[in-house]
Amino acid sequence: MKQKLYIFLLRFKASGSVPALIDFQTDYLASLGKECGYDQHMDYSKSFHKFVADKVANLCKLRDCIYVSHMTETESITQKI
Repeated sequence: MKQKLYIFLLRFKASGSVPALIDFQTDYLASLGKECGYDQHMDYSKSFHKFVADKVANLCKLRDCIYVSHMTETESITQKI
């Protein structure tokens, strides 16, 4: 376990971009879940990548974007003004 933690620490220090950090976080949490026997699918990276891309594209319109829940697969509601 210590060796895995050391490898994740090195990978964390090497990741310099937001997408790389999202991928690191996804792999790290999946590894923790596997170690603990948690059998749920924990790959949220697609949602986080979409959120970051929308945020970079237009921060002012971020609240107008629709995202799908990973657990329930329902879409978020749009803001009504």
